[in-house]
Order: sequence, then structure tokens, then C-alpha cells
Amino acid sequence: MEDEENANKCKIGLDRCRERVLNRVKQNWNAGMPFMRTSNSLSVIGSVAVAALLAAGQASGITAFDNTGVVPDQFTSGPYALGMDFTVNTPILVTSVGAYDAYGNGSFLNPISVAIYNVANQQQVAGSSVTLSGNTWDYNEGSSSFINVAPLTLEPGTYSIVAAGYGASGEEPYYWTNPSDQTTPGFNNGGGLISLVSGGGRWASSATLLFPTTPSGGPPGNPSPNYAAGTFEFTPIPEPSTLALVGLGGLSLLLFSFRKRWN
Repeated sequence: MEDEENANKCKIGLDRCRERVLNRVKQNWNAGMPFMRTSNSLSVIGSVAVAALLAAGQASGITAFDNTGVVPDQFTSGPYALGMDFTVNTPILVTSVGAYDAYGNGSFLNPISVAIYNVANQQQVAGSSVTLSGNTWDYNEGSSSFINVAPLTLEPGTYSIVAAGYGASGEEPYYWTNPSDQTTPGFNNGGGLISLVSGGGRWASSATLLFPTTPSGGPPGNPSPNYAAGTFEFTPIPEPSTLALVGLGGLSLLLFSFRKRWN
């Protein structure tokens, strides 16, 4: 049921966007004004297509590792770099990268660095690295804080979201399920776009980002993420019809600009 809701969430904004543009075209046509020949229509259609599409993209972001309600239980012996593996089944766009805010107050006790790594070559995915420190973040959601990144594509394959700087005495704590009777982190697969690698937690003793190579030793077959640490938000890759809508919006705005100059 949750998977279906996530999939529907990704489509609603784009469907509304297309509907608004088509309705505007019909209104102008019925009024006897071919929409591509009126400056006002060009402006409206272009603005609606681009603005509505951007709004839809923001509204449809899915939080991969959901730390809502998770209580920290690891306070000493760090700092650690903590990784959780996931598989991309269908290409996705990553729009923001974030970290577990242990106390839910939007303030980190020490810098937490987060990045996505390709498990096959153990290299960082370019453009995925962020550092959250103090109140340095763009928004909070589900007991995590996020920083927006330029949308980056993850092709099918196995990756790890790694967060470094957790667990030192007096610094930002984290959660480790080994095992636990508390609220555990959740995982949203976006209707099958991505999958959690069962038991795919990893760690290393480090305050800075690196690819951890030591398995976490979490419960075999654990259906939940091993840690509350790094996370990210993502959306599906836009469908061809959506890309065509972006082209329509851009062309409309361009023609509107030319008409203003000619007049």
C-alpha cells in the first residue's frame, strides 16, 4: 500500500501540470485566438508549464531512509563513517542529501558529512557530497535535515549512502539496530524504483568521508536500515511527455520574448 502511495505521489504533480496547460490551450482556441499567435497566451502557457513542473518536482520528492521518530542509542566510541547499501532498479534523480538529526532540533553538535558511493568501484558519486554543521541545512523532514543538490542521475546499480562524524563522546549520536525494540528507520522504495540491500550496513572509524568496508553485523535479513544516519530524497526520471512539456514551456517563453522585442 505504501509503495503505491509513493508511486502515485510522483505522478500527481505532473498530471496536474499537463492538465493546466491543455486547459489553457483549449480556452484560447475556443475564444478564436490560436494560442501560438497571442503574446499573452505564450506567456501564460510558458509560465504555467515551467513553474508547475518545477513545483511538481519539489512536491514529489521521496525520502529514501526515513528516520521519523527514531531515538538515538549510540553516544560514544566514535567517530564513525556509517553506510547503508541500496540498489537502484530504475534510473532516479537525487534532489537532496541529508543526515539524521538525533535530537530533532535542527542543530548538529558537530559537522556531519554525507555522500553517495558507488559500491562497485567504491567511489563517490559526483555532486552528492554535503556537510551539515550547526544550523547549516535547507530544510528538515522526518527527523533529518537536508541540503539541496543539483539534480543528479543514479543509473541502475548498487550504492551506499555514507555519513561520517557520528558517535564520538559529546558529539552527534546515531541509531544502530542490533537488535532493538525501539522505532526503527524506514525505507521508501518509490514504488520499486530502489531496493534496500538487506544487511547492507557498513562502517569505519572515521570523522571524514570514506567508503566503509567493515560489515555492520546487523541482524541477518533485517528488513529495516541498520542505521539512522545518512539519507537522501529522489524522484523518478521525467517521462518523455514531461520533457516535451518543458520544451513547450521554454519555447513559449522564448517566442513571447521575441514578440515583445518586435512590438
